[in-house]
Amino acid sequence: MRYLPPWDSLSSQSLRLSQISYLEEPDASEAIAAAEVVAALKGRPCDALSEFPEVLVWIEEHTDWVNVKLIRDAASAVERVRTASELRDLWSQSEEFPAWAAQLDDLLSRLQA
Repeated sequence: MRYLPPWDSLSSQSLRLSQISYLEEPDASEAIAAAEVVAALKGRPCDALSEFPEVLVWIEEHTDWVNVKLIRDAASAVERVRTASELRDLWSQSEEFPAWAAQLDDLLSRLQA
């Protein structure tokens, strides 16, 4: 799997988010993954990131690339997934929905810290 820098993903995702009202599952999942990388760039990674050593290496090499716009775009993407996405709809049908929502809340708090 080829890792894409988060700013490429978030920039294109931000443009798409501004043009559509409902985010499909693949785009929503990509937005969450990119936002997790941004949180890690800020020094606030999630525990699950340890399962992706190639991403951790990339993050260590690029911590100086994080900026206010990238953080704002990441938080906006997470909010969009949380409120209007196929991924949200799929999780809402699961007993695990509260845990999923809590993970998004945690991601937002790590982005905003």
